[in-house]
Amino acid sequence: MARMSQLRLLRYEDLIEANVIRNRTTLRRWMNRAEDPFPQPIVLGTGPRAAIAWRADEVEAWIKRRKRAQTTKKSDCAGTTS
Repeated sequence: MARMSQLRLLRYEDLIEANVIRNRTTLRRWMNRAEDPFPQPIVLGTGPRAAIAWRADEVEAWIKRRKRAQTTKKSDCAGTTS
Protein backbone atom coordinates (compact mmCIF):
# COMPACT_ATOMS: atom_id res chain seq x y z
CA MET A 1 0.00 0.00 0.00
CA ALA A 2 1.31 3.45 -0.90
CA ARG A 3 2.22 5.64 2.04
CA MET A 4 0.68 9.11 2.04
CA SER A 5 2.88 12.00 3.06
CA GLN A 6 1.44 14.09 5.86
CA LEU A 7 0.45 17.66 5.05
CA ARG A 8 1.31 20.08 7.86
CA LEU A 9 -0.88 23.14 8.17
CA LEU A 10 -0.10 26.29 10.12
CA ARG A 11 -2.85 28.39 11.62
CA TYR A 12 -2.51 32.14 12.25
CA GLU A 13 -1.54 31.50 15.87
CA ASP A 14 1.23 29.13 14.70
CA LEU A 15 2.69 31.88 12.49
CA ILE A 16 2.67 34.29 15.44
CA GLU A 17 4.26 31.73 17.78
CA ALA A 18 7.00 30.92 15.26
CA ASN A 19 7.76 34.65 14.85
CA VAL A 20 6.91 34.54 11.15
CA ILE A 21 4.46 37.43 11.49
CA ARG A 22 3.45 39.91 14.18
CA ASN A 23 -0.07 40.91 13.15
CA ARG A 24 -2.79 40.47 10.55
CA THR A 25 -2.01 43.78 8.84
CA THR A 26 1.52 42.66 8.00
CA LEU A 27 0.23 39.28 6.86
CA ARG A 28 -2.29 40.91 4.48
CA ARG A 29 0.37 43.29 3.14
CA TRP A 30 2.76 40.39 2.47
CA MET A 31 0.02 38.35 0.78
CA ASN A 32 -0.77 41.27 -1.55
CA ARG A 33 2.83 41.95 -2.58
CA ALA A 34 3.47 41.85 -6.32
CA GLU A 35 6.92 40.31 -5.91
CA ASP A 36 7.18 37.02 -3.97
CA PRO A 37 3.93 37.28 -1.98
CA PHE A 38 3.28 35.25 1.17
CA PRO A 39 1.55 31.94 0.30
CA GLN A 40 -2.22 32.00 -0.03
CA PRO A 41 -4.17 30.26 2.75
CA ILE A 42 -6.28 27.14 2.50
CA VAL A 43 -9.88 27.63 3.64
CA LEU A 44 -10.94 24.97 6.15
CA GLY A 45 -14.71 24.86 6.11
CA THR A 46 -17.45 27.04 4.71
CA GLY A 47 -19.15 30.26 5.64
CA PRO A 48 -17.90 33.65 6.78
CA ARG A 49 -16.18 32.26 9.88
CA ALA A 50 -14.35 29.41 8.17
CA ALA A 51 -10.86 28.74 9.53
CA ILE A 52 -7.81 29.26 7.34
CA ALA A 53 -4.35 27.75 7.43
CA TRP A 54 -1.17 27.78 5.39
CA ARG A 55 0.84 24.84 4.09
CA ALA A 56 3.96 24.60 6.24
CA ASP A 57 6.14 23.62 3.27
CA GLU A 58 5.06 26.73 1.31
CA VAL A 59 5.67 29.03 4.29
CA GLU A 60 9.11 27.49 4.91
CA ALA A 61 10.04 27.90 1.22
CA TRP A 62 8.88 31.55 1.29
CA ILE A 63 10.99 32.24 4.40
CA LYS A 64 14.08 30.69 2.74
CA ARG A 65 13.58 32.78 -0.42
CA ARG A 66 13.21 35.94 1.66
CA LYS A 67 16.36 35.23 3.67
CA ARG A 68 18.28 34.52 0.46
CA ALA A 69 17.04 37.78 -1.09
CA GLN A 70 18.01 39.77 2.03
CA THR A 71 21.47 38.20 2.08
CA THR A 72 21.97 39.03 -1.60
CA LYS A 73 20.76 42.59 -1.06
CA LYS A 74 23.13 43.09 1.89
CA SER A 75 26.13 41.75 -0.02
CA ASP A 76 25.27 44.02 -2.98
CA CYS A 77 25.13 47.05 -0.67
CA ALA A 78 28.38 46.12 1.05
CA GLY A 79 30.20 46.16 -2.27
CA THR A 80 29.17 49.71 -3.16
CA THR A 81 31.28 52.70 -2.24
CA SER A 82 30.33 56.35 -2.10
